[in-house]
Amino acid sequence: MDIIKVAIVPVGDIEHVNSYGHRLQTFNLLSEMSGHKPKKGLKLDVPTRWNSTYTMLEEALEFSAALTSYADVQNIQRPMAEQWSLAERVCNILKELLKKLATRILVRR
Repeated sequence: MDIIKVAIVPVGDIEHVNSYGHRLQTFNLLSEMSGHKPKKGLKLDVPTRWNSTYTMLEEALEFSAALTSYADVQNIQRPMAEQWSLAERVCNILKELLKKLATRILVRR
């Protein structure tokens, strides 16, 4: 589980984006420049929701260019390429685990 925590840390600045309206506006502007539609907020990791880590990482990876630009504009530490790579690997592992879990649930029905 420690490796998952390490993968989440670099994208943890999502909370920074969601915390104030003007920050979300800045993120949306940068996101639109990357070809994405504006968002009301980004998905967060919720300890009590078993699949939230996966959904947060998946969305963070989709918006990685905008998140990196946002960190630069806000003068906060940006995720390094190695951190994005780790986040992607963890996301892929979680995706496979979720597929297997879903398959088991369907088979039992």
